[in-house]
Amino acid sequence: MMLDRIQDATTLLPDYALHAVEGALSSSAAGLIGCALVFGLALAAGAVLRASTARTAA
Repeated sequence: MMLDRIQDATTLLPDYALHAVEGALSSSAAGLIGCALVFGLALAAGAVLRASTARTAA
């Protein structure tokens, strides 16, 4: 399917593993990277929301 090809082309950590590292360490590193990315996106979204509410309140 087309969606499968798009996902394969854009995935950051395919099969939730790093190819440079083998075994359990690979999954752990992939999990830490994923958590850091989600945390960064949440911080960015919070900053955008705070900026937009500060503009409307002023």
